[in-house]
Amino acid sequence: MKKWLTVYVVNLYLLYLIPLILSFISAERLYENKYYILTVWFVVFVLTHITGLGNIIYIVVSRIRKQYIENSLKIITRVKFALIPFYIFNFFTCLLVFGAFLNPFLMWLLPIIIPMAVLFVFGTLITTSLYAVFAITDLKKEGIIKNSTPHYILQFIFVLDIVDSIYLYIKKYKPHYGKAKTFLLTSLPILIPVSINVILCIIVGITMVLNGDFQN
Repeated sequence: MKKWLTVYVVNLYLLYLIPLILSFISAERLYENKYYILTVWFVVFVLTHITGLGNIIYIVVSRIRKQYIENSLKIITRVKFALIPFYIFNFFTCLLVFGAFLNPFLMWLLPIIIPMAVLFVFGTLITTSLYAVFAITDLKKEGIIKNSTPHYILQFIFVLDIVDSIYLYIKKYKPHYGKAKTFLLTSLPILIPVSINVILCIIVGITMVLNGDFQN
């Protein structure tokens, strides 16, 4: 479980790190090595989806065989934390891409680009949340939670899936915590990156207005 998830998370970051690193290379050198660069990125892209699919197959097969995955909740909670920077970076990347496609000559591609972006990110959510879903089933069997349905739903909603995972983690491993402390420990790790995200969005919006980017 750890190996599959680790490889998957590393590949997700490589998808964005490769273009980021390439942005520091001169345009001339990029053009000279364009086929090599595209091949490397495409290989990482394919490996990302293979490892993602591998994770889904692994967890489903484990469940069919009724195999218990030890510390699955603990592992998946850490993975969801590790993906917070990825989601924030992905959000701003999508903003830049969508902004570029607002060009009248490229706007016709938006109906294709938007669904592809949504499917890619939601695929990441499904890959990690399936582990959490089966961990929730185990928690109900152990009597740690009474109603599992709300937790199943929250696992497939962005941001709330991380909040729910932290809550369940505290519920299982730190049962002596009071309700107020549990709420704070659940909320703060999410509120901090989300708040930073919102602040950065406001700064970007103000900058665009001041630069007159919204003017005809």
